[in-house]
Amino acid sequence: MVRRHGQEFLVSPGALSDLSGKNRVECLGERLVGEGDTPEVAIMMAAFECPKYFGAQLDSIIGQSHRNWHLWISDDSTNESMHEVFLAYAEQLGGRATMLRGPQAGFVRNFLSMVCNPAIQGRYYAFADHDDVWHACKLERALEWLKGLPADVPALYCGRTRLIDETDCVFGQSPLFTRPPSFPNALVQNLAGGNTMVFNEAARCLVARAGADVDVVVHDWWFYLALTACGGRVYYDPVPVVDYRQHGENLIGCANGWVARLKRFHAMITHRSHAGWLGRNMVALERLGDCLTEENRTKLACFVLGRQGGLLQRVDGIRASGAHSQTWVGTVGLWLATVFSRI
Repeated sequence: MVRRHGQEFLVSPGALSDLSGKNRVECLGERLVGEGDTPEVAIMMAAFECPKYFGAQLDSIIGQSHRNWHLWISDDSTNESMHEVFLAYAEQLGGRATMLRGPQAGFVRNFLSMVCNPAIQGRYYAFADHDDVWHACKLERALEWLKGLPADVPALYCGRTRLIDETDCVFGQSPLFTRPPSFPNALVQNLAGGNTMVFNEAARCLVARAGADVDVVVHDWWFYLALTACGGRVYYDPVPVVDYRQHGENLIGCANGWVARLKRFHAMITHRSHAGWLGRNMVALERLGDCLTEENRTKLACFVLGRQGGLLQRVDGIRASGAHSQTWVGTVGLWLATVFSRI
């Protein structure tokens, strides 16, 4: 139990006792020592003003069947007492957790600042939100796929999530996407939830090339877009291994069901905000320059053409780019947005 400012936050004693023995990683200054030169998985957690559910997430990380990891917590809290709470948790983990001060420029910059931080090292990397719960097999399942790929190929594991409420009750799952991950899909839609992402060093280096200040709407869509654009590999796991908590303080929640889909459909064809997001993504891709494959540079040029000009030019451009949604509703919305110049 951790107590700060009259509040108690539960960390299971049994989970903490598992940190002893050969799998423990000690933190000496900025140098990590333990099994090998670096921990196999560096977990990057962006935290902000909400430690209420942090104990459950921490327990789930401690309980991973894959034991060789180090947790980096980048705290964006403006409230000093919140920072002390997170720091108290980190202290409970001894050398297996490191606290960082976040850039206080929003959650996207917080995550990307860790991607670009040379002090954070690992053979693989995982994003984590502080209010979710990981299934015990989460890292093991992701690494099973990642380790089967050449180390120099940017690779990203992501997947479906199970939805839980504030009391840990399961009430559904995120949408199941059945079409393969691809650059044409990433142009208009994100299928990769950041709280499920695990990726290799090559993927980290690729995204870091664009910098932590790249102007994108969300970090996970940017990862999906950048990797597919540059010939990387993306695997979408249909089996949920993360419980995605939905509560009143979510910065981004899971919009599921037909009502939510119809709202997204309406927004795509009537609002220019979606088009603005796409435009920011296009500008961000310019930072990766020649990293894009020749085929995808052609598709990108067609897509840019499809976002401007007259109706026939727009239709020809979008068709030639291959841009598509994971669902037929989304694809219909894409074409209506093209017709009404909302893309």
